[in-house]
Amino acid sequence: MNIEYSKAAIRQLAKLGDYVESLNTENAGERFLKKFIEEIESYAVSHAQFALCNNMALKKRGWSCANIDKWVIAFSLDAKRFSVKLIVLGSALK
Repeated sequence: MNIEYSKAAIRQLAKLGDYVESLNTENAGERFLKKFIEEIESYAVSHAQFALCNNMALKKRGWSCANIDKWVIAFSLDAKRFSVKLIVLGSALK
């Protein structure tokens, strides 16, 4: 299965890595991102069915959501592609 990241998701991953790096030791951001991305990609290979997001704005776009710690991963899924659309802090969603 192909795994794709939108430009918005890539930007959020970069910001998240920089934030973790600023709070911790050198290379902490890279280590965090590696684990975070592995967890995102585990959803792609799980072959599970996902419900649409609870957030109405994301649901209207037809996106499903998964949670990793405090983060919500919005994505679309079809037979050949897992496409990460947005990564947002859960408390920021209303």
